[in-house]
Amino acid sequence: MYSLTKELSDMIQASEYLTHSIRRCLKGSWLRPLFYISLAGLLILGFVGGVAAVTGSEAVEASKAATEVQMLLSQYPSSSYAIVSSVLWKGVGCWKVMWWTEDHLEAKLYYPNVIVYVDKDDGKIVQVLVPRGSEGEYLLPDNVTLQASKEAVNIDLEKQITLSGRISPPLAATVALEYTTDGKDWHILAITTSNEDGSYSCTWAPPVGSYQVKARTLSAASEVVMIQVVPEFNKTALVQSPVLAATLIIILMLFVKIGNGKGLRRSSYIEPRNILLEICLH
Repeated sequence: MYSLTKELSDMIQASEYLTHSIRRCLKGSWLRPLFYISLAGLLILGFVGGVAAVTGSEAVEASKAATEVQMLLSQYPSSSYAIVSSVLWKGVGCWKVMWWTEDHLEAKLYYPNVIVYVDKDDGKIVQVLVPRGSEGEYLLPDNVTLQASKEAVNIDLEKQITLSGRISPPLAATVALEYTTDGKDWHILAITTSNEDGSYSCTWAPPVGSYQVKARTLSAASEVVMIQVVPEFNKTALVQSPVLAATLIIILMLFVKIGNGKGLRRSSYIEPRNILLEICLH
């Protein structure tokens, strides 16, 4: 108790001394600009440091530098799955990146293969853990939703479709968006990371055709969304309208000529041989 009181007293005295020194510096006209410049420099450095903070998706990329994660990704390049959460690790603000493999989940081993702690400020790896058991609870998404901004799209009017959805429970997790044109072979459309509230979205500009699209994680998948992309028919009709109108006019003119007997060949025209004229005299 005494040592704590002594430390507080020393801190108060040091603060008073610093305040007195600053006031004395400000009294000198030549020192005042130097003080303000130094203060502005410190503020700028603090602002830049804050702006340079690592995001969750950057933490996933940074965690790939860990030897254990590199080995994991080399063995399972297309089926590794990450979840990101914000934690305080040994007094340091970190992103906790947990990596799973699909085989690990299929074996019902729901603890991660590798856990990497990434410093939020500089992006450096603070700690790497390889769990040997299922101590603690590790949440996995058990539901994924998917919806499209338009399910019937005119490709000439709308160049992009927005695909969005949410995973629950809410996590920052890897979401794969896939599509198929034949209902059999699925292809990766995009791989994105959901926000901490579980929401995700991406844009897609597909060519003309019919598509089935779904979102999935390694532990859950969404229902299939049907998307139909068609060409612009109105423009085609507008281009063809003058041609069609001209064709109709030509046909009409031909009919008029035929009706007047001017458009027929001589051999097909029958001239009257006798004309009967009745004259009445009064």
